[in-house]
Amino acid sequence: MVGFLDPVPRVARLPHVIGGKKIGVLHVEKHERQPVIALKEMGSDLREGAIYFRYVGETRQIKPGELRAIIEMREARAVAEFSRRMSRVASGAGATIDLDTGEVSGRTGSFVIDRELLVDPIRAGGRFLADKGCACASAGRRCAADIACGQRKNPRCA
Repeated sequence: MVGFLDPVPRVARLPHVIGGKKIGVLHVEKHERQPVIALKEMGSDLREGAIYFRYVGETRQIKPGELRAIIEMREARAVAEFSRRMSRVASGAGATIDLDTGEVSGRTGSFVIDRELLVDPIRAGGRFLADKGCACASAGRRCAADIACGQRKNPRCA
């Protein structure tokens, strides 16, 4: 299924005996990153670009209502995460950095990082930080604690 579906569903194969006959059971686990998108055709079962969703007892192309619900849930999660981050900055638990000037600002004050220390990976919009798990990487911003300790993944950033 790798190369055909994204994300790839986890499938458990379980042998089972019923009435003296051995059968195989496939259990497709619910994926936390639903829906599943077909990346390419696979016989008559998968259509490239089709979005699949798990309904009770079956998997089929998603209905508009479920797709809308997934989009709304992700939007709500993004707004909640943004609000959480902004409340950390407002309370003094976090800070933001202006990558053009090197100014780090927080509730309790600010300081400037020399431009020579603002290396190219930071200027790439913070994308590498999201891959490393830093919750402060958004729109080219890094938290001051992350910069001060020189780590890309800092428990104080989450």
